[in-house]
Amino acid sequence: LKLWSFVVGQVPMDFAVGEDVTVWSQTEGKWVNATVLEKANGNLTVQGAPGAPPSVVPAGSILVSYHGGALRKWMHPGTFGTYALKVETAQESDIGTDSGHQPPPVFSSTKRAVRLPDASVVAQAAIPEEGDVAPAAVLQCDKGHTMFAKVAREMLNVVRGSRANTCDSCGQSIDLRADAFYRCRACRIEYCMACVHERLERQGVSSHGLGFDPLTEIMAGDILLFGPDHWGIHHTVLSRGRMKPAQLDIVELLETPAGAEVFECQTIESTRGSKGEDTEWYPATTYFQRIDGETAVVADLPTGDDTLQVADPPVGLKVLLHPLRDGHFDNKAFKKAIDWGSKAAGRYGKRQAVKAWLAQAFNHGVPEIIKAEKFPDAQRRANLLKDLHRRWEQRPICAALCIEVWQMYFEVKGQDAGQPD
Repeated sequence: LKLWSFVVGQVPMDFAVGEDVTVWSQTEGKWVNATVLEKANGNLTVQGAPGAPPSVVPAGSILVSYHGGALRKWMHPGTFGTYALKVETAQESDIGTDSGHQPPPVFSSTKRAVRLPDASVVAQAAIPEEGDVAPAAVLQCDKGHTMFAKVAREMLNVVRGSRANTCDSCGQSIDLRADAFYRCRACRIEYCMACVHERLERQGVSSHGLGFDPLTEIMAGDILLFGPDHWGIHHTVLSRGRMKPAQLDIVELLETPAGAEVFECQTIESTRGSKGEDTEWYPATTYFQRIDGETAVVADLPTGDDTLQVADPPVGLKVLLHPLRDGHFDNKAFKKAIDWGSKAAGRYGKRQAVKAWLAQAFNHGVPEIIKAEKFPDAQRRANLLKDLHRRWEQRPICAALCIEVWQMYFEVKGQDAGQPD
């Protein structure tokens, strides 16, 4: 691996309008020839994708065009000498557009790290206090039972072999490779997503109404499921805030395909490969692209860092929306729960992941559910809370983080209400 390092402070670099330059293309993973179309003599306010917040392009930035004019992007002065080079500099360094030498980003097996000056400032800019405005969408069967969402192709199903699922409403088969469905455990029936949307509309929650965007319904507490791929659903991430259009600076760096919408969301997860500055959990801003209705994870930016971790290739996404909407969710209490869990977090547990998988296999995929009727008095609830605290001390896996934070949230709410049990 050959890395090229240029220090802007030691090698001043500037470009003129009309000049031919060499820039690094994240999309193709190689150096490409480009032309400078415009130069910002002062700070410019640029509007990105529809609905995205305006972005400030700092003075000295250059707008470059490449791939025959099909792609354009602004290059920050801090990228001069690393992602934007003069043609003669690239030739002297033996960085040709057809050469096999590696570029500034550092590659790993699943992600490549892309240095973006001031990225953390961009990602953290203008994060307002969020209200709870997402609509409630609790699905019920004909007998009034609450139905639960399930992803058709989880890791356990990949190994043990999934049975053929058929919708009990319309009779159509459910795609076990990529689909999801809702199940009523009491009636032992399942509905496909098309029938789910119809039933939600009858309940007054329209998924096709004017101005409604399911992706931007995502809020703090919702659970992001990565996949399915050849391993099925293989990772879970907890949302810490609202899904919203991404900042233009990030969109341009990612160089997503034409027509793609790019979104961002504050997240936290437990993973083997990454952790935060002061916690074993991994807080980040995660980025998503949506093309023709299909959403995928394309990158994440660790909190307080300027290195964008780009998923190569993008990872499929499913989402579980929690039911505490329409004013029933307390953002401050949830943030307190995340802070509590982050401070006490242990390292990701590889052995714990194996134990959890085996437990699910022995239980035939039936989850263990805490039911209120099993804990009718204060003593039993106190024993349950003590048992939960003991479990929190174990090394977490990705799914455990989501469960743990939600359990902490309910304990925080109980303490705030003067009902610690």
